[in-house]
Amino acid sequence: MSMDLQHTANKAISALQAGDWQTAVAHMQQAIRLSPKHPELFHILAMALKTGGHFEQAAQAFEQCLSLQPSHAIALGNYANLHYQQNAFALAEKYYQQALTANPKHTDAAKNYALMLAMKLQRYDDALTVISPFNEPTCQLIRADILDKKGEHEAALNIIDALSKAVPSNAELLLRRGRLLRSLGFSKQALDELTRNREVLQNHPEYPYLLACLHYDEDQLSDTETLLKEVLQQQPLNMEAHQALNQLYWEEGRDKDFLNSYRRLRESKQYDTKARMSEVTALVNAKRFDEALQLIDEGRKTEGDLPQYLHAAGAIASRTNQLDTAEQLLRLSANSGPQNARWQLDLASVLIKQGNYQEPLVLLESIGRMLPNNQEIWAYKGLCWRLLGDERYQWLYDFDNLVDYSPLPILANYDDAEDFFSQLEQSLKRLHRASRQPLDQSVDGGTQTMGNLFAQQYPVIQDYKQALQLRVHRFLQGLPKGDIEHPFYRRLTQQFRFSGAWSVCLSGEGFHTNHMHPEGWLSGPCYVSVPSLCNPNDPEQKGWVTIGETSLNLGDREETGLALCPERGMSLLFPSYMWHGTRKFYSAEQRITAPCDVMPN
Repeated sequence: MSMDLQHTANKAISALQAGDWQTAVAHMQQAIRLSPKHPELFHILAMALKTGGHFEQAAQAFEQCLSLQPSHAIALGNYANLHYQQNAFALAEKYYQQALTANPKHTDAAKNYALMLAMKLQRYDDALTVISPFNEPTCQLIRADILDKKGEHEAALNIIDALSKAVPSNAELLLRRGRLLRSLGFSKQALDELTRNREVLQNHPEYPYLLACLHYDEDQLSDTETLLKEVLQQQPLNMEAHQALNQLYWEEGRDKDFLNSYRRLRESKQYDTKARMSEVTALVNAKRFDEALQLIDEGRKTEGDLPQYLHAAGAIASRTNQLDTAEQLLRLSANSGPQNARWQLDLASVLIKQGNYQEPLVLLESIGRMLPNNQEIWAYKGLCWRLLGDERYQWLYDFDNLVDYSPLPILANYDDAEDFFSQLEQSLKRLHRASRQPLDQSVDGGTQTMGNLFAQQYPVIQDYKQALQLRVHRFLQGLPKGDIEHPFYRRLTQQFRFSGAWSVCLSGEGFHTNHMHPEGWLSGPCYVSVPSLCNPNDPEQKGWVTIGETSLNLGDREETGLALCPERGMSLLFPSYMWHGTRKFYSAEQRITAPCDVMPN
């Protein structure tokens, strides 16, 4: 590169670093006119256009750069980042792999590739394979994050502790250790450690929010509220804090305070698109659809028909059975984001409601290539196959083998099953402290515990985990092997982990709406306490669990594959893609379950 070209390129880079992407573009276009065969000029132009949000033009500049120098590792990595930013994960993966082939020591490409695999595609083992050869501290932090996301909290904590020996009293490491201790169920220990290190941590923006979460775990709700308000005073656009504070108000039945934090944000003139969508989500979860639509309409008037507004309005129209409106809006959002699985799934669901089953299968096949283990995709596929009379429905559901309803094994340190379940019931009741159902869960007329149940240190809960491990192991051991196309059987292994565990307490007219578990593999509840009205001879099947009925309210197109009467001590297991819920019932007695999600290791 000549000195004049180098000077022009340096001016473009300086402008880009200062945030002036337009000036950077002008400089690079001038340089390219003088030297149209230099790959680095197109690379810098692509980065400037990407910064300015001109993604199509940026892609063209990247393509020109790589046509001139196909092994330009940094450009390949940045082109991958562009696709990642647009949720085009298949293309991003292609270019990350090419970047690492061109330069196996390309740390930034490895970091971004691993984060995409783990956080967007849930391919945790692949992510660990990518990042493991890199030993830099930042790469070790990413490895710890992946292990944490995978549920291997102890392994993640070991990495953080090893890094802390080299850099003691590091605020970032102290916070990560606190989060991991919380995940492991040691919230009090985490709270004590973070309080002791207040001097180091007090200026870190994430410190008060983590403290608020830990106080919540310890049932110190007044301190939780105070800290969350403090976070929002310092960081008014912290949506996690808004969501946590309003979830707290919802659980406590404080309707007058619910969503007030968003109102104050509007009054301060800092209300933006993310804040609007966060408030819309809270309103939808609270079933206040008219207010949510009003907010969306205001956003569309001031900011235009952003895809997220179209999707939110379409999703509400679908839930309120305005199917033509829903289809129109959801098509617009889905067309603008072909790689956005949520938008494609919501379009598929409204098409199914309308009686169109072939087009959803095309959509599901496309996003299924990107997310082959997403259970929601398989749930909708199975529904379409059933409604079309396709024999693949029987292949997918395979009730005889894949649904198992058996007693939970009882450990030897209990007198009998009644002794064990009485103790477990009492421990679980202590954890159900909210006054109403969670905002974003399938419980209606009941409560659900927050966080991972198996992080609780009650001995009987740890014994329940051990008994459930034995139960799952026996079930998996008895399954047929060899079907490499089947979404459950192809992942069959004796090595597994619990990716989630919680407890649900239903009473009065409480029930579980029909749902599936999108990120699971194997799921199911154990029945800890069952009302006396649940009777295997009841023709109305009050309180029974059903498998097969969906949440789409398809009327006479719904079908119950199985209906089972809950019985204390029984454990139900089934693939996570199977729709399931409970029949409505009324009882003054509580029904307590302890469900879990299982993932193959």
